[in-house]
Amino acid sequence: MLWAKGGARGRARLCGGVLLCLLGAWVDAAIGVLLGPLAVARAAADLVDGVPGRRGRSPLARELGLIALGLSVGAASVGLYPVLSGRTAPVLLGAWPIGQWPRALGVLVGRGLAGAGRSWLPALSSAVVLGLFLPWPPREEGGRTSPRRAALVRALGLLLVALLYALFTAALRWIAENQFHWRYLIPSLLLVHLAGAGLVAEPLCRGRALRPALALALVLVPLAALAVYGWPSVARVAAELDERMGAHTEEVLAARCDLVVGDYWSVWPAVWHAAWVAHRRGLEGPFGLTHRAVATVPLWKSRPRSELRICRLREGGPVADVSLRAFGMWPVRTLEERRTVVVVAPGARAGEATAGTSPPASG
Repeated sequence: MLWAKGGARGRARLCGGVLLCLLGAWVDAAIGVLLGPLAVARAAADLVDGVPGRRGRSPLARELGLIALGLSVGAASVGLYPVLSGRTAPVLLGAWPIGQWPRALGVLVGRGLAGAGRSWLPALSSAVVLGLFLPWPPREEGGRTSPRRAALVRALGLLLVALLYALFTAALRWIAENQFHWRYLIPSLLLVHLAGAGLVAEPLCRGRALRPALALALVLVPLAALAVYGWPSVARVAAELDERMGAHTEEVLAARCDLVVGDYWSVWPAVWHAAWVAHRRGLEGPFGLTHRAVATVPLWKSRPRSELRICRLREGGPVADVSLRAFGMWPVRTLEERRTVVVVAPGARAGEATAGTSPPASG
């Protein structure tokens, strides 16, 4: 509850709420789009559960005020970016026409469910069925509704907020520009998960007869993790990182590349893993040339242009050429070709052409 009840403690909590909303807006300018409906859903669930309307409306007004503050700061930060940086906004602002929203929502939900894994939906469905058939405690004295019905109302509220956030996200042009990546649906998936898990957690926590089952469940969770994944192992974590991110590492290091260019989703895993392996070997790791790489430019920009070696990931496609131009590395000439990368170097700029300069490398 982020509202002040009076006194120093209440004011401190209110200041903490302001700080948290500002930090949230700094991380995600649109986080209030998720928090606002959640606050309304919680207030509605409290009203169904018997909380007097005035006691629910007052906290809701303060919460919505804090959320509106965060949204305003987030919108201001996006609007001021071109003014303060001198560059165009790094995101495509605006939404698709309403007629395209259903298709966009279908694509986003499909990719979200695929990204969450095959076992997620059956496990959640099992939790919901189990929760509905568990014995619930009777209605408390003075309560307006039964605990089971109140829990169902809260679960429904979470599902509605999840749907609203998914629809809002799918409607944004920026999400389509990023191929409706499933990570944008994670907040909605989390709310759906909480809605299902809450139907199991509430009867276990409220019913005294079920408390031994709750204790048993707490013991079984780590045992289930051990049965599925085995004992914790640093070596196995390292091996999985090598398998998932290390496809380019050996060739990037062998080619002595200073920069790695390509698709955003390929460059950063490749750069991270190459830097990790290089550190263990006492070598210097490469930098990335792609979206969100501007902050690292001062770390390599002073190196002589003629000495830079760039590993162009083969799956980068035309995106690699866009990044090479954006960071002033175009045109380039091919130095060597390897299995997963093409090693290139910056060619002479316009007006600096010299004999022997190769034409730009093709995609």
